[in-house]
Amino acid sequence: MAKINKVLSLVLVIAVLLSVMVFSGQVSAAEGDLPYNITVTFNGNAKTQRGLCWSTNTSVTGSDVQVVLKTGSTPNWSNAMEFTGNTTQVSGSSPRNVHKVLVKNLEPGKTYWYRVGDKAKGLWSEAGIITTEPANANKYTVMVFADTQFTIQQECQYGTVGQRRAFAAYPNSAFAIHLGDIVNNYSNDGDGQAKMAFESGKDFWMNYTYAPVTGNHDEGTGSNNWMYNLFNLSTAPGISTASGVDYSFDYGDVHYIVVNTNNSPWQQGFLSQAQRQWLLNDAKASNKKFKVLLMHVSIYDAGHQANSSADYIYPARTGLTPVIDEAGIDLVFSGHDHVWCKTKALKGGEVVTENKIETTINGEKFLTSVNVDGTIYLSVGSTGFRNFNGPGSYKSLQGMIDYFKGGGTGTQYQSFVRLEVDGNKMGVVGYNQEYASGKFNEIFRYAILKGEVEEPSTSSQDGSSSSSSSSSSSSSSSSSTRPSTNSAASSSTGSAASSQTDTSESSLESSGDVSDESSEDVTSEVAEGSSEISGESSTAPSSTSSEKPGGGLGVYVYVIIVVVLIAGVGAVAFVLIQNKKK
Repeated sequence: MAKINKVLSLVLVIAVLLSVMVFSGQVSAAEGDLPYNITVTFNGNAKTQRGLCWSTNTSVTGSDVQVVLKTGSTPNWSNAMEFTGNTTQVSGSSPRNVHKVLVKNLEPGKTYWYRVGDKAKGLWSEAGIITTEPANANKYTVMVFADTQFTIQQECQYGTVGQRRAFAAYPNSAFAIHLGDIVNNYSNDGDGQAKMAFESGKDFWMNYTYAPVTGNHDEGTGSNNWMYNLFNLSTAPGISTASGVDYSFDYGDVHYIVVNTNNSPWQQGFLSQAQRQWLLNDAKASNKKFKVLLMHVSIYDAGHQANSSADYIYPARTGLTPVIDEAGIDLVFSGHDHVWCKTKALKGGEVVTENKIETTINGEKFLTSVNVDGTIYLSVGSTGFRNFNGPGSYKSLQGMIDYFKGGGTGTQYQSFVRLEVDGNKMGVVGYNQEYASGKFNEIFRYAILKGEVEEPSTSSQDGSSSSSSSSSSSSSSSSSTRPSTNSAASSSTGSAASSQTDTSESSLESSGDVSDESSEDVTSEVAEGSSEISGESSTAPSSTSSEKPGGGLGVYVYVIIVVVLIAGVGAVAFVLIQNKKK
């Protein structure tokens, strides 16, 4: 009987220890083993491929991705496609492993679940979403953000909320562009501010494909290359990645070119000669209808650094304008100065005539420049905490600036641009979001058309007064089938495109500065409200129980073990009681 009691005691102790380990998470992998900084980018054909990148601690060496077609509300990984990639150890605040995998052989216009991790160790991330470019992407929407630049968590929430609200209003966006300065201090590499950005915003970083641009606050050197180690991009051949990344990609009939403005001393014009030649060759090699250049520092804007010949902007403007003109760039998107600015159409540093008609783009009215022989330069303000009111001293650019709008003071506004592509037309709409209320204020709208005019309208030339007033209708926004990552917000607001009242471009053209009073309100309220600081979206894809990491065994396996042990204890106790009665 004494021996049986000892066995019984030992079984009880084991059962209790296992229970504590399971429910306290000690059997599961340490938090640092799990993937973080998970990003999805263009890498190759947007119809069939994506580049995935993430970080772990140095003990996790596997670089594995599982992908399965999205057919329900939760993924079933049993028949998933599997991909492996490369693991590189880098230094930062502390050493970590960077994992990069190229996902291939996807089908155009499909939505997939994916998860990243180490298959051998059973360590997996929660599920994210990839939506590929449709076979015929004639109509789509893109979100354009800039300068979320933050230092601490309280500042981080402004950029996170700004992006989340934009996606809530336009959940069918095909992809997103971030124009740089994701954080304020790149020296933290992937373990400090970067981790804060990607973890607090993982409901959109993991579920939308991003096209990132290197900002001056994102610059890194050597193995600490901030941008190169946080995204899996097909970088331009022969161009150094020590201070950032240069690359290009196609989506629909648009060719997007991304350049790193840190690669040459700013006093010498941002881009090295090798970058300028690559930009020119890359643009000329494309047969796409539209060409869009993405760069962090603007060479034409109304910021405080824009006008002096002694300033670093001047050599960049004089050096890059001829390259941009020869490359046939239609639109240039930039950030950096945290101010709103849109130029007139420019070529050779001079304003060119724009013939304009009213057209419809993805269901919305735009006053549209037809076959303009010039480039439009846009500065996108700030989607984050730091907004500069401006304007700066930009006297040398007087007459070139169509619109200027300061971002507001402090934390009042978060800015973004909505890019609409519709066949041979491309429109841009700029917004300020009021952080406290979530209201969208439309700052400007502008469009270009290339090729034949399909719809009759009365044309006008730049400088003439136009009495036509654009009023928007409900927008189809995108042909993409990608699901919303925040259905609660989007259902409560509807599409911002369907609720907004457009500002007539002719009225905006009358002044270089657009005041708050002249902007029309987009009365979209988002469900999160101003107190939103969490990176978790209530309807973001979540892992099923089979995804839970646990050192190769799921939590439910351990639960079963505990149940069996407890049952065994009960059986032993029952036998002992019966023996004692006898």
